[in-house]
Amino acid sequence: MRPEEQLGTVTGSAHGVDSLRDYLRVLEENRELRRVKDEVNAKFEIAAIHMKVQSERGPALLFENVKGFDMPVLVNLLSSRRRLALCLGLAADTNIETLDKVISERMRNEVNVDVVSTGPCKEVILDSSRVNLTKYPIMTMHEKDAGPYITGAFIVAKDPETGIQNLSYHRLLLKSRNRLGILMEPRHLWSIYRKADSMNEPLKIAIVIGYNPLVGMAAATGLPIGRNEYALAGALAAHPIELVKAEDSDLLVPANAEIVMEGVVLPKVREKEAPYGEYTGYYGNAAMRPVVEVQKITQRKDPIYYSITARSSEVGYYFIAKTIRTLERIRESVPSVKSANFLQTFFYAISLKKEHEGDGRKAMLAAITANDSIKYCVAVDDDVNTRSPEEVLWAIATRCDPAKDTFIIPRTFGQTLDPSAEGEDESRVWSLLCIDATRPIVKPFAERSRIPTLEDVERMKHQGLL
Repeated sequence: MRPEEQLGTVTGSAHGVDSLRDYLRVLEENRELRRVKDEVNAKFEIAAIHMKVQSERGPALLFENVKGFDMPVLVNLLSSRRRLALCLGLAADTNIETLDKVISERMRNEVNVDVVSTGPCKEVILDSSRVNLTKYPIMTMHEKDAGPYITGAFIVAKDPETGIQNLSYHRLLLKSRNRLGILMEPRHLWSIYRKADSMNEPLKIAIVIGYNPLVGMAAATGLPIGRNEYALAGALAAHPIELVKAEDSDLLVPANAEIVMEGVVLPKVREKEAPYGEYTGYYGNAAMRPVVEVQKITQRKDPIYYSITARSSEVGYYFIAKTIRTLERIRESVPSVKSANFLQTFFYAISLKKEHEGDGRKAMLAAITANDSIKYCVAVDDDVNTRSPEEVLWAIATRCDPAKDTFIIPRTFGQTLDPSAEGEDESRVWSLLCIDATRPIVKPFAERSRIPTLEDVERMKHQGLL
């Protein structure tokens, strides 16, 4: 019996979840959450348990007895199709194709936010004299990490020139009771920080820990400057996201967040940050990077600390809205594209029904323009399942002539965390490999062989064909 059969089919509500705690309640009702009462260590042990349970397709884990801390730790939250469906308010057994369709449809209709006067995230307010980050169960995950890292938080910041607010994810190294090291890849927050840094002004930020996962998905989407990630989160949830103004700035944060750390990224200050074991499976290089000073913390009375282990499949689920947005951008150039997704870190596959020679190349060019996490891009025909590494590799092996069906774009902007890229953080470059593994349409090509299924055989017998 499959796990989904054991758990049964659960019908979701008309909209997505309202908060992290609302989501945990739904997960517990559907036996997708396990409370762990045995004592565990935030250094290595929680991450080790997390990876083992995830490899066994186990539930979300809430560790209620963390050695040396009086705060529970939540991991493995959004790491399965079932949990994503429940988060969206859908039936737990909704298939991945339907999930993609629902997310795509909801993303087209952004929902305005609802700014309220206060919320659970302000039940406790700690001023600068009471800020002590070492009291939080910040996890150390890998053997050679520089220290404990906050990984499950998104950061809220505002452009000092335009006033436009931005949400994004960044790793944060615990340095002292009120200081954190930060890695900012050269994207929106880095651009915002450079403006403040050039004016020798601190950049106010809010670090949000423990939130509605749909807000996390929106924060990871990488919307164009000027688009409101909270409005996208409202679209995914199908209801407005409640926000409240931070205590020491006009930044807006989720009213029902577990923990909000308010502070600044200091101008002209650089300190050593890393190594840290990233989602690529490698340690990131140490370098002199900006520093965050936490000046105030607001939180619930009994906050839950949420963490994302770097190699967790949660990373892919948080980026699913970005992946769907990439697919829609590709379809603007090649409408016959059927599906597309990442098979592995930096490795992207697109299936399409070719209507013209060159459609595969055109789709790949649109993809690498739309998503800067694509390093290897493969185009296959619509009879190939892009979620199957075996089928994609089969198409490459049998439908691609490397001499004429591949091309390389050298030395483009590269992912900071790719160890094969060259250069420093803000100037790393890599090369892009595109592989056209589609059949030609201007000349005959061998037909794919197929063994009839048992259902086909039964039908043939019924029709008297066998």
